[in-house]
Amino acid sequence: MQGGSSRATGGRQAGGGFALVACVSVLLLMVLIALSLVTLSSVEIRHSRQSRDMAIARANARLALTTAIGQLQLHLGPDQRVSATSSILANGGARHWTGVWRTRREDGTSFLERDPRTGSLRDLRAAPGWMPEQEVLAWLVSGDAHPAAALPPGHSVELVGPGSVTSGDDRVRVPTVPVVGDDGNRHRIAWWVGDLGVRANVAVADPHRNPGPSAPEAVRYYPTMATQQAEAEMM
Repeated sequence: MQGGSSRATGGRQAGGGFALVACVSVLLLMVLIALSLVTLSSVEIRHSRQSRDMAIARANARLALTTAIGQLQLHLGPDQRVSATSSILANGGARHWTGVWRTRREDGTSFLERDPRTGSLRDLRAAPGWMPEQEVLAWLVSGDAHPAAALPPGHSVELVGPGSVTSGDDRVRVPTVPVVGDDGNRHRIAWWVGDLGVRANVAVADPHRNPGPSAPEAVRYYPTMATQQAEAEMM
């Protein structure tokens, strides 16, 4: 009788140990599932925030582009306007801001006058009294600043920098403009309109670079007449 009681007690202890191990295993599995769910939810939240920030950045970029095009049409839309970079100013500062000037004076008269002595035309804008920084109608950049003014780092952004230019003078920094999004948060946008009319397009192939000794004489002057792709029949 004593021996049978001992075997029964040992069986109950073995069954209790198995139940404890199974319970611990189930708890560990539940903890792993909970951690996986927390990790998955954090990844989804981070991804949704990134998608939201990307959508806001794209909307701000479209707003800046639309504003830049509207500013370009407003100031350079009239025929009697001309553009030049701020490098023509004597007081230095940003060299690549695009400015807009009138081609005629405010009263509608021409800047060109006939010299009564020689009969030649002289440009009044070359006279000492004409100041381009005072006659400029607008600078085609975001914000309201002068190219020679110092821009605070917190309210300006560099749009052209390392990787695009090699010289520090060729970098383009412009002021930013605050905007309020649909979410109520404040954002800042910026734009800059570059003047391609003051530079040559070196990427265009020149078909008359090496005309050869048998080429007609006129062909030798094609590159100096207009753009590289211009032909005599186009002019």
